[in-house]
Amino acid sequence: ITGHSMGAALGVLIATQIANIQIQSFKPKITVITFGGPRIGNEAFSNSFNNLEFVRHWRITNGWDPITRIPPHGPKPLDYRHTGHHIWLSHDISSIDVP
Repeated sequence: ITGHSMGAALGVLIATQIANIQIQSFKPKITVITFGGPRIGNEAFSNSFNNLEFVRHWRITNGWDPITRIPPHGPKPLDYRHTGHHIWLSHDISSIDVP
């Protein structure tokens, strides 16, 4: 599953839905690759998503893209969090940071 900006947020949500579908013993392996996505859930959602056994998420951000900073991360009720493994590309793409 892939998406950019709002499509990135939707990609995470649909991956969550697919992962939670239980069809007998079938559990699909899901890879989510998103570009420039906003934060879409609170800490509980982020932790739950990141702990889904059959889902891996690569979240790619470019420089100082403002969309990746909304909604704000801060005191409740605005404590939105990102999901997945973060890959950060610098402005001039001279460096890539993969924690």
